[in-house]
Amino acid sequence: MYNGDMSTYYAEKFYTMGKRIEARLVALDMNQTDLHDELRRLGVHVSRSFISQLIGDKKSISAENLPYLARALETTTDHLLLLRDDPEPYTEKEATYYTIEAEKIADIVDQLEAPSRSMLLGIMQMVLEHEREMAKREWTSLLNLVERSVGRNTRAQIEAALAEENARNASGEPVNLR
Repeated sequence: MYNGDMSTYYAEKFYTMGKRIEARLVALDMNQTDLHDELRRLGVHVSRSFISQLIGDKKSISAENLPYLARALETTTDHLLLLRDDPEPYTEKEATYYTIEAEKIADIVDQLEAPSRSMLLGIMQMVLEHEREMAKREWTSLLNLVERSVGRNTRAQIEAALAEENARNASGEPVNLR
């Protein structure tokens, strides 16, 4: 029953994934066959009876296929998982990227099939690991140079200050720039 609070009404009316799928089908003027065909187009091969059972909350979709279901229904995984009441996809303002490159990468990744996304993730993790190793080597070389120039005690003081700074950054404490 609607009491004037739209978010409460929505949460009460569409409290399962199946109900939210059904509501999106109505909103998009689609039927179960349309959803089945769209999922197949996206590379997800499920039966029509599976879709019926999904809507009836008798089956659940795999985590791997959930993003495709959200895409087919023009919504978000958060909406289907009951984490967000608004069925509309996030706006650009809500999707925050720290760099233009990150946004471009996200756009490309969204267009890839699941196996390609997994492979790309592995490659990106290897690149990140390589970058971190290179930075570690550079810091070690710099600290060795400091030690040769001004001594082991100064190197130890610098290492302690860096460790303290890293701990503060990891804990979210404000950084004190002296």
